[in-house]
Amino acid sequence: MTKPEYAILFDIDGTLLDSGGAGRRAYARAMREVYGMPGHLEGVSFSGATDRAMLEHLLELHGLESGDSEEDRFFRLLPELLEIELQSHPPRVFPGVHKLLEALHTDARFVLGLVTGNVEPAARIKLRCAGLGRYFERGGFGCDHADRIEIARRGLRRMGTFRAGCLVGDTPSDIAAARAHGLIAVAVGTGRVDPDSLRAAGADRVFADLSDTGEVLTYMKSALQRGGRP
Repeated sequence: MTKPEYAILFDIDGTLLDSGGAGRRAYARAMREVYGMPGHLEGVSFSGATDRAMLEHLLELHGLESGDSEEDRFFRLLPELLEIELQSHPPRVFPGVHKLLEALHTDARFVLGLVTGNVEPAARIKLRCAGLGRYFERGGFGCDHADRIEIARRGLRRMGTFRAGCLVGDTPSDIAAARAHGLIAVAVGTGRVDPDSLRAAGADRVFADLSDTGEVLTYMKSALQRGGRP
């Protein structure tokens, strides 16, 4: 069996799919049930945030405290509520995503992985509901750490050894994680951050979306052959 040469890691929300606010609604319900926090999280930005960092932010914002038992309950409940939300409002996969993932998945030179702020059960539910679950076995998740750079480090460790790598995301946080680990930073404009801001954050390449499979693959292959890690 041919050993993969290149790792391609993807963020989920805003990069592969749009869950239509299901994650936000599930988060708000879990906060109410576990911490008694009212409201629907209006005005709170989830863009680029990790589940653990968001919980810390909301608890501090509302002057609440959390012990290990409450936190464990929260992160057990969150995926359950998310699945309920997605059953009635399935996620929308962005243009070109299926075709790109299939092309990478069937090429023995590549191994696919995740770097996401979602805790792993929530990430798996989103991918399964979007029909993308079969493409991803490994990666870094929001249950690993509150900081995305550390999530990426742990995800890379699980990916094993490879010659070069690329991280595809939609926020400056994704770009920072790629930069921190010597990965090629590919950004997409399908999230809430405009292309100019993604370029300013240091993206190596910005695509409006992933719909032009040929163009995206050509760039990835060329950049990876030049070396995407120090």
